[in-house]
Amino acid sequence: MDAQEAARRAKQKAEAAQVTADKLTKDAEAQGRRAFDMYGRFAGGQPLLPGHHSYRSARRAKSRADAASDRAINTFKAAQQAQTRAKWAKAKAEAHTEIAEAVATRSRPWQPSDFQVGDIVTVRVFETSTSTYRVKRVNKKTLTLDGGGGGWDDPKREYDRVLSRTRDGITITNPEQENETPMTNSTDTTSIHNPTDLSDYDWLEFVALVWKVRNEGSYRYAVENWAPEFESPAMQAVADDDADLRAFYGENKAKVDAWWDVVGGERAVDLHNDHIDEARQRQKDACLWGVRCADGHIVHEPSEAERDAFVQRLLADTYPHRRVPAALLRRDVPGGEWVESPLKS
Repeated sequence: MDAQEAARRAKQKAEAAQVTADKLTKDAEAQGRRAFDMYGRFAGGQPLLPGHHSYRSARRAKSRADAASDRAINTFKAAQQAQTRAKWAKAKAEAHTEIAEAVATRSRPWQPSDFQVGDIVTVRVFETSTSTYRVKRVNKKTLTLDGGGGGWDDPKREYDRVLSRTRDGITITNPEQENETPMTNSTDTTSIHNPTDLSDYDWLEFVALVWKVRNEGSYRYAVENWAPEFESPAMQAVADDDADLRAFYGENKAKVDAWWDVVGGERAVDLHNDHIDEARQRQKDACLWGVRCADGHIVHEPSEAERDAFVQRLLADTYPHRRVPAALLRRDVPGGEWVESPLKS
């Protein structure tokens, strides 16, 4: 099955899943209203009256209402599950479409002569997820890619999985572009060429989100597990509202691809990696509590309770090469100087 057909089928499945989910939601709402109406004779807390002439009919009415309520609850749960499946199906369809659009630009298949060691390639990993690597070796049927683990985790990918190649700052998605005059990437190394009104930090945080969605193949999974941490209050408010964040993502994700073309794939990856390092450093700087270990390593913790719990875990650890806590650390301002105090007895 080619990429276009896979995208078409994924879209059909997503649409069918949404129709099913919407129908179940509508059924659940209708069943809930019916169950509510069936409790009408018990409005105001009217109890069952054993021995009263109405007891038997009231008992039957309540049983029917209870059964209807149970059915409504079960349908509501099924509707929630269906809506979740529909969201996943939609995310999968979007990923299929992005891959199909990239594949559609090719005038011929990729082949070994299109690559050399050091190229940056974006490849399809599983059905819809993608990852970016440096080429480590060009083989007859596959590319050996640098997994970053010194060789033990180097993946191999077939040529038909390649979506783009970057060399000397020029990114192409069609092998025949080499025979054309490609768009030259910017040689300005002092600007990251942020195409938005966001701060450079927030722009690179958004780039990280877009790449994570593509790597995981699901917007929902990426956001739930790697939510963006913007620096501006306005973007923090966007990130806190699921609808606003999804809308912002949809409106701006295409800018990431255009930005990649401007700065070049290699520099884009370097800027992303530098941003990750800066984000980690900001997290450390924000911590006001820490532990200095005997080997000089400092562990940062967000609260005093978490710091003390970490120390207790270290002291209870019997692993021979464990880190040993030497002093407690505290500072008054983020990124400030540490003040040491002895371990608590």
